[in-house]
Amino acid sequence: MDFPEELVTVSIQCQDYEETINFYCLHLNFHIIYDRILVDGKRVVLLGLNDNCGFRLSLEKSEGGQTDKASVNDGPVLLSINTSKCFEIYNSLREVEAFVVGKLKQLPHMQYFKLLDPNGYKIGVTEIFSDMVDWS
Repeated sequence: MDFPEELVTVSIQCQDYEETINFYCLHLNFHIIYDRILVDGKRVVLLGLNDNCGFRLSLEKSEGGQTDKASVNDGPVLLSINTSKCFEIYNSLREVEAFVVGKLKQLPHMQYFKLLDPNGYKIGVTEIFSDMVDWS
């Protein structure tokens, strides 16, 4: 089954551009599409997934340099990323003892875990074993 290609952009507020960029690029397979400082001094950062799925993440500096982590942590998962590298991502994040919320859970057709980005946003990382799922 072919899925239609879509361009989706999600904007998140960040406390520190460099920390957020490093997290998404080093651990979650994103790359920098655009990183510029505008004439008015505002920085514009756009990240994309390296698998060319069309998903984009726009970073915006939070007012006063802070996000409301309490409300973010209590809220739903912001992003859910399906990747063939779930186990590798889990292990790399576990090694630095940061970000992972709970253990890697394994089911017959998938494995997944949740993490927090540097700004406290919840992210679900999933790997679906496509040979075990009937997509028809």
